[in-house]
Amino acid sequence: NTLHHVIILVSIFFIMILGGWQFMLEGMGQRSSTLGIPMGWIHAIIPLSGVLIILLELINIISNCQGKKAHD
Repeated sequence: NTLHHVIILVSIFFIMILGGWQFMLEGMGQRSSTLGIPMGWIHAIIPLSGVLIILLELINIISNCQGKKAHD
């Protein structure tokens, strides 16, 4: 069960955080026509979501190690 959480952690790190960070940086050169802000700020939700998912998975791993029921 903990192995599944570690696989999720690694996947989220590479896909959402590193990939999302690159996507965010590429979007900084474009502006949103509606909001007038760089699209990179809008795309920043992707790596931010990755960080939050990793935090949740770390809580699940710690809960599993302590024998408590994880928040699935």
